[in-house]
Amino acid sequence: MPLFSEREGLTLRQETTDDAPQWLRSGFFSQVLEPVLHLDRSSDPFASPTDLIGSPIGVKFLIERISLVTRTDTPANYRNDAMSISALKSQLFAVPWFHFYNSVELVSQLLRGHDDSDGNRSYGVRYFPKFRDETNKFFREAAVGWQLNGVGKLQRTLPAEVSGLEASIISANARDPVALNVAKARGFINQHPCDAANAIKESISAVESAARAIAPGSATVGDAINKLRKQGTYPSLMLSVIEKLYGFANAEPGVRHGSPQEERVVRADAEFVYVTSLAIIGYFRDARK
Repeated sequence: MPLFSEREGLTLRQETTDDAPQWLRSGFFSQVLEPVLHLDRSSDPFASPTDLIGSPIGVKFLIERISLVTRTDTPANYRNDAMSISALKSQLFAVPWFHFYNSVELVSQLLRGHDDSDGNRSYGVRYFPKFRDETNKFFREAAVGWQLNGVGKLQRTLPAEVSGLEASIISANARDPVALNVAKARGFINQHPCDAANAIKESISAVESAARAIAPGSATVGDAINKLRKQGTYPSLMLSVIEKLYGFANAEPGVRHGSPQEERVVRADAEFVYVTSLAIIGYFRDARK
């Protein structure tokens, strides 16, 4: 829901992708992370066996895992029961922004492992889906351009209608090269820094695979377009749009062919080609049913 200041045109919420400001880390810690934590390995000999109660992830265990992921020393005071929570918070505040997001993925994987373990499967309690939903809700409200997918990996957000098209194409082509190319393209867009050239290459390869399916015997998108144009079942100008996107990818230095020229494509180019390629694949699938 837009804030009052946004509705009145007084502020503009900028999407956050290559950063994790302190306010974001603080809100994530208190609103999303803390409910899945418990005090583990208590140093108090009279304390209850804290490893066996409460939420699924031990604070001290998580601190040690984050230290491994970030290749940093554990906080000096983290073994102290009274200090362990604040030590974890300080650790998440201190790591570089990309390690903050690495830590979000780490928690996702730990929760998935907990949910799938033999000891917990029979109880029907699933922590990961709730954590994913809470994380994604918090990130949306904070205008963060990342969302957790179904396996606990962060990926760049896309408009809802594009995400639906992406999911339907991958599902419909699960055993075909189309789905593999789409998944690779998405991966190149998600990585930091974005590998725009390879993302475009894989997007066009997905289109090529889909084109070959409706124009058997075609070697390239260009061959498929020529066959479809001769058939006369698709509007010629629509085929020209697809042809020009293919031509762009072939002509752009470093995308589909080696070139002594420096690559010029950026994330925006990759996302445009990716979304357009999804639309083309959906068009090939649906237009002449």
